[in-house]
Amino acid sequence: MLRLSLVTSRRLVASVGALVFAGTAAFGPGAVHATLTPQVVSGDADHDLVRDNVDNCPTVYNPTQGDRDLDGIGDACDSTDGWSLSFAATCS
Repeated sequence: MLRLSLVTSRRLVASVGALVFAGTAAFGPGAVHATLTPQVVSGDADHDLVRDNVDNCPTVYNPTQGDRDLDGIGDACDSTDGWSLSFAATCS
């Protein structure tokens, strides 16, 4: 969910999950124009703009938070990605 907060008449803060953006807003007839830039987030050890408490891989930079196998461990930290293969061979 996108949350927008108008801090002052021209300062805008937006957040999507743990990502935080800040910038300026200009109001015109029937439109709002905003310029937003990512902000440094406290509690973000890997500097991917996702707070560690919700980061699926808090020690490795992974701003997309990809998790192909949906195990809650980000692809950047998941060595198996939920896939495993085993082979059996018989030699004669």
